[in-house]
Amino acid sequence: PKPWIHQDTDRYYVACENVEDTLICEGIPREKILKTGIPIRDAFYARDNRSAIINKYNLDPHKKILIIFAGTYGVLKNIKEICNRTDRMNNLQTIVICGKNQSLQRELEQENLINTKIYGFIPDIHEFYSIGDLMVTKPGGITLSEVVTKKIPVILYNPTPGQEGENAQWFKQQEAAVVANNFNELILAIDALKENEIKRFSIKNSLSKIYNGHATSLITQDVLNQLNIPDAIPYLTESI
Repeated sequence: PKPWIHQDTDRYYVACENVEDTLICEGIPREKILKTGIPIRDAFYARDNRSAIINKYNLDPHKKILIIFAGTYGVLKNIKEICNRTDRMNNLQTIVICGKNQSLQRELEQENLINTKIYGFIPDIHEFYSIGDLMVTKPGGITLSEVVTKKIPVILYNPTPGQEGENAQWFKQQEAAVVANNFNELILAIDALKENEIKRFSIKNSLSKIYNGHATSLITQDVLNQLNIPDAIPYLTESI
């Protein structure tokens, strides 16, 4: 965080406790730091009707649902092999999100997968978070913020050294995610987690503990409080 540490900064809004600890180690007073999480779309805070969404995407209500983020921010390593393995797992159906990576979407559609649905860019992506029993993704900041808000058990796959690696390690330490560093670890983790309801519940519980609330509202309200205009939120809402 050193590039954005400055002596004239009045307030630091941070994603989680480890960022707060880093700032304190850099000499920033604790009272200047507020844990809010990262702002995400309002849709992620809504309670969705799970049955309706399962019907909408023509899914089997009796099978567990695995969500794989395959290509939104770069192709997930071994994605074809992963899909072919998960497609054959008992009691599992897989949804693969390719984002705007159309070539990847076409490649996967040619694999003739039976228990797997392939999608490109999905505007209502929050719906999949609401119905998923587990998710595989890279540990990017926004995605993890969405995971925390929706409390979906997550496997963080092959994190890149640096920010991704630090994110994955912190979530693992909080028992809020499973980390798989290679293909074999990932397949074992998926197979085990889909059958282990207690472990999934435990991960959800850990995600609840690190959830700070509606980040945009927390930040906006605190800014207004700092400016001594705490009653401005209704006015802003009406103006919008």
